[in-house]
Amino acid sequence: MQRFGIVDWSIICVYLGGTFIIFTHFARKKKDLQDFLLAGRKMHWFPLAISILAAGVSAVSMLGNPTYIFRYNLQQSVPILILSVPLMTFVGLTMIPTLYVLRSYTIYEYLERRFHRHIRTVVSFMQILTKLSWVATIIYVPSLIISTISGMPAWLSIFLIGGIAIIYTTFGGYEGVIWADIVHFSAIMVGLIAVCTVVIIHFDGNIVSMWREAEASGSTRMFDFSFDFTREMTFWAVLTSMTLSTIVMFGTDQMIVQKCFAAKDLKTSIWSMVGNSIIGLPFSTLLIILGLGVAAYFHANPQAYQSLLATDPNQSTALDKAIPYFVLTKVPIGIAGLFVAAVLAVTISSVNSGITTLATMTLKDLIEKHIKGPWEDGRLSLKLSKFLTVAFGIIATVIALWVGRLGTIIQIFALLYSFIGAPLMSVFLLGLFTKRTNNFGIICALIVGYLTTPIIYRGFGFDWVWLNSVSPFIYRVICHGLGVNWVWLGSIVNFNAMLTGYIASLIYRWIKKDYEYSIYTWRYRG
Repeated sequence: MQRFGIVDWSIICVYLGGTFIIFTHFARKKKDLQDFLLAGRKMHWFPLAISILAAGVSAVSMLGNPTYIFRYNLQQSVPILILSVPLMTFVGLTMIPTLYVLRSYTIYEYLERRFHRHIRTVVSFMQILTKLSWVATIIYVPSLIISTISGMPAWLSIFLIGGIAIIYTTFGGYEGVIWADIVHFSAIMVGLIAVCTVVIIHFDGNIVSMWREAEASGSTRMFDFSFDFTREMTFWAVLTSMTLSTIVMFGTDQMIVQKCFAAKDLKTSIWSMVGNSIIGLPFSTLLIILGLGVAAYFHANPQAYQSLLATDPNQSTALDKAIPYFVLTKVPIGIAGLFVAAVLAVTISSVNSGITTLATMTLKDLIEKHIKGPWEDGRLSLKLSKFLTVAFGIIATVIALWVGRLGTIIQIFALLYSFIGAPLMSVFLLGLFTKRTNNFGIICALIVGYLTTPIIYRGFGFDWVWLNSVSPFIYRVICHGLGVNWVWLGSIVNFNAMLTGYIASLIYRWIKKDYEYSIYTWRYRG
């Protein structure tokens, strides 16, 4: 087995040192809270587009998507490649303008204007839990690579990644995060191109031969038009889940929209969202090539596949290590370092944005909103935002130690999104695109949303055998759930929450004879 050598470690150190210089440069330029959290609202569209892409992809997609192709097929990846530009264009032309014109620090101020300040508080708090879980997940995932390649214990890898991200974010502020994301993305692309080149060379540069091996392994299947809700990654499941997850991530996620808030004007903000989807196409293509190449390699080399399975007693965990195992055993010295630097780049970029977002939401939506203090001065807010950045970084790093027990990489993210993110997205969609939804309807939507996930996925966990004799269907729903595949969870939860919220709003308006409609909804602005 090839060892991770001094050349590889040197490449990683050069990358980390270079990004640290960028952060320290911008540390000297910060002046106030707006500089620290929103880069002074002066950024152009191109660095923002790169920053949105670098923060949005994370190590979950960089490793999870190729790993899914290796383990299964292309049914998840092809729709992503086709639909990403139209979906993000929709978000950029509808949701971003409505939120940008508020000139606020967080998108949850919109919920206060549209509904009520208590709605803002509840949704902000739940979103903090979602983002904290997400940051912990993206800290955990690259630890698989570092521990596999270097032999370093996984817990030490987690603390290393979390510590680096905390230091960089605290030093550089948000402008440093955005400009460093360009370096991060460059490292990502160089690392991916290098590893994909090695994979293709392994098949003598013959992409057709690589495709045939991947096809023989079953990894090239693209579409499954079955309407069976228990099957994984059918076309309809991917279509609905990707549409909703794209909207929730790029239209209602503070981490992404906060970057649009840093734009110098509305047109720049819109272009940053649309531009990120276009720039992301080569990135998505490289992930597909990597997944197919690794699938072809392990199918053509059964002995290597058995060696991969021997790396961990848990077969699912061992298969999640396919990419780092290939890098360790087959990629030349130096290129392996480039790939690990790419993984660190995407991780640090995501963690930087994530913990800055957590600090912003906590400060603006919870602390300043509900605790009296000299917030107008700004100096206390700036100090508190730095403290919160460090605190959330430490908490997320500690949580990352237990994330791996939840399931596979893609499943971890999907379950977190379904349980917490989907109900919150329904609140924004109802607020932005319906005039009749009110506070009562939103409360009903949240309650139904949080009850739907456990009922559908696992039921309530009771084992009431007597209920089976009364009604087998009710017994299965209450005790064991509906048995639908986890890919459908987010879509079903969001649909139920939105339908409930809208109908409840109409009933409430009819009872109270309330015919006033909100002005804070989307409208065409040219």
